[in-house]
Amino acid sequence: MRVATAVCAAVLTSTAHALRCTPIWTSPVAGSRLMLFTKEGCTLCDKAVDVLEAQREAWPHSLDAVDIEAPGNEEFLLRYCYDIPVLHVDGRYWAKHRITASEAVAALTDAAAGKFEARRGEPDARKARPR
Repeated sequence: MRVATAVCAAVLTSTAHALRCTPIWTSPVAGSRLMLFTKEGCTLCDKAVDVLEAQREAWPHSLDAVDIEAPGNEEFLLRYCYDIPVLHVDGRYWAKHRITASEAVAALTDAAAGKFEARRGEPDARKARPR
């Protein structure tokens, strides 16, 4: 997936960090903000976008792509280099690798109700490195 970058403000549960990202789409009504951490050539990322796009009408949400290889996103390259796509919902970790339509509906339903909680298992390649 090739994404152009712009500066977006994002508050993630682990850090408040201005990062370089680009909107894939913006919801015309209030809804959740999803962030897709990706890099060029990520076919699993393209599939995740397709799954989320199919839910846009029923579950309004905005989707931003964060190119982990873009200048300014080095922290996310170090964290997610082996695990893209990584997805966040309203700044909280949700999923990595693959998502299904039913998983998307469940996450968007929880987010719409204000009940979305970060999922366990957020990848962090920095922790796997030998010291």
